[in-house]
Amino acid sequence: MKESSIIHSKNDSLFDEIINLLPNPVIIDAIDNGVPATIYCNKKFIDLIGYTSEEIKNHKETHYYYFNQIKSHVFREGEEPIETKIWVRCKDGKRRLFHVAFTLWRKNILISLLTDITDKELFLEMEKLNKLKDRLISIMAHDIRNPLATLQGLLDVLNEDDISPEQFKELVPEINQQIDQVRHLLDNVLNWIKNQLNRNTTKPQILQLNKIIDSVGLLFTQDFKHKNIHFSYDISPNLYVYADKDMLELTLRNLISNAIKFTNHGGQILILAQKQENHIKVKVQDNGVGLNQEKIHKILNGEFVSHTGTNREIGTGLGLNLCIEFIKMNNGSMEIHSEEGKGSEFIFFIPAEKSL
Repeated sequence: MKESSIIHSKNDSLFDEIINLLPNPVIIDAIDNGVPATIYCNKKFIDLIGYTSEEIKNHKETHYYYFNQIKSHVFREGEEPIETKIWVRCKDGKRRLFHVAFTLWRKNILISLLTDITDKELFLEMEKLNKLKDRLISIMAHDIRNPLATLQGLLDVLNEDDISPEQFKELVPEINQQIDQVRHLLDNVLNWIKNQLNRNTTKPQILQLNKIIDSVGLLFTQDFKHKNIHFSYDISPNLYVYADKDMLELTLRNLISNAIKFTNHGGQILILAQKQENHIKVKVQDNGVGLNQEKIHKILNGEFVSHTGTNREIGTGLGLNLCIEFIKMNNGSMEIHSEEGKGSEFIFFIPAEKSL
């Protein structure tokens, strides 16, 4: 091969010595009609993935897997050298993650410089999970334990006959609200754990959006009465979405619950939806306390932003985190428009039934 002779000249040994001194893996490919052929790889790459130089040249499955991840970048003009991340399957069956900087020489010689970042990525992922674990422990210790302790105290007072049944009756709405909050929070925690253990396991189906919203809205009838909130929705019966039913219902439950928490007595919550190209745009709108831009940025970046509701309701931020995760898993996206003191709009886009 002509390209091979360019690389493997009479200075082979000097070339090998120089490239093998590099702390990074190096791969050189010749591309013929879009098909790669490895003509050189240094010792560092061989040591990391376990294949010999000849095995790498002949092991098409591994090499094509590598090349297919970067070929969409290779022929872009004016963007060299190009950088990306790719996974490479090793001889022992394990995969390693590499940061790759590559460039084309003479239009058909692809030179790639790799950096092994597997351990770094695993460390960052573990660090992220540890932070989430600590946050969940905090939620369990404070936001669930405290309401339960309050309920226990109320029951103790009743048991000791310190209040009359009539007086206790007046506390029943408050007790119901506390129980609903704890149940809702536990539901979110369990769904979050389930999502972490079983990522990308959606079961999409065609769903009539107005029926889903109607059934979810009925769950909050007492909450609307408790804070005298006017809840309404304007959804055409002709709007159908293609989504996982459980995930869509949980998303709506959390967005409505969130709106209730941060809307004052006598406020309003409205849900609107409309078709936009291949997606349905759903907006949950309230005239509550609103959010500043810093909190919006944190929420959309997966952070838990917690604060207490207008009636001392629990607000952990876990529910919104789940909403964003579930919408993404259903090939959708979420936006937040809000201003402090002027309410919020939580908007998500979900695939329409006709986009299939």
